[in-house]
Amino acid sequence: MVAPLTLVAAFLVGASLIRFGPRLGMVDLPEGELKPHKGAVVPLGGVAVLVAVHLGLIASSGFDRGLFAASALALVLGMIDDRLGLTPVFRLVVEVGIASVLVLTSNAAGFGDGAAATIVAILLVVVAINAVNLFDGLDGLVGSVATVSALGLSVLAAVNGTDVAFGIILAAALLGFLIWNWPPAKLFLGDNGSYTVGVFLAYGMADAALPASVWSLLTVAGVLGIIVIDLVVTMVRRRVTRAPMFVGNRGHLYDQLHRRGLPVWKLILMMAAVQVVLVSVVVVTAGALEGPAAVVTLALVMLAIVAALGRFGFLGGGER
Repeated sequence: MVAPLTLVAAFLVGASLIRFGPRLGMVDLPEGELKPHKGAVVPLGGVAVLVAVHLGLIASSGFDRGLFAASALALVLGMIDDRLGLTPVFRLVVEVGIASVLVLTSNAAGFGDGAAATIVAILLVVVAINAVNLFDGLDGLVGSVATVSALGLSVLAAVNGTDVAFGIILAAALLGFLIWNWPPAKLFLGDNGSYTVGVFLAYGMADAALPASVWSLLTVAGVLGIIVIDLVVTMVRRRVTRAPMFVGNRGHLYDQLHRRGLPVWKLILMMAAVQVVLVSVVVVTAGALEGPAAVVTLALVMLAIVAALGRFGFLGGGER
């Protein structure tokens, strides 16, 4: 019963935000190439996801103070970024702080012990936050793909014999938000939402991984799938085309596919389907291999996909 309640909570909080957000001055207006949406949209989807996830955890007796603190800090950072536009360096410093709070104070055993494990875990959380943020460029995209990742976390938890509940709760919260975010969106995640979802996914990875195993954590991190592939494609493309590395543009993988003729709803479904395949590969790999072998195998799969995308001009070498 927890999952339906979580979904309904995200839906109802989202409905309230759509109604009251404009009265609070929280609206995202169309602005140039990066914000081509029509009309004002409330960018407070992170609030709906955060409230729903923690209510779901409370209902399932799984509330984690460390996760609450880290996700709340991510939400606040994102809200400030939504309003003021923070510098990349300042944002990165705060993200490292948020990641440290999550890794050092949450109950997720997969973050492990020792200096090396802690550093790897903090870097992974920071990557997750930024990857989700960069992927949040079209209505319905993060909600759909991250739902697949969340469900994949539950499957991996079952494979590893850890708790399956968190992935299901996160998926339910994302689906409740997605109802309002499906194109044409009435509610955006905003930076507050993308940072928060990144924290939740990182926590879910550690919750699904084998306790105190860095290799298991890195293997489970493969559920980010197309989100990380888009991050790599974006960074490489900006390098190749000499575009500013930390200034937003429309060179993401999903942007390029959209320009090549895919309507948004088909693009979302395609990305979600690709994510299902990638998450399935992670599940099979986690079940068949252990330690470095699993991590290397997944890394090679990801690199092969990026190389294939390069052959078709997605890395800046000319579109076909």
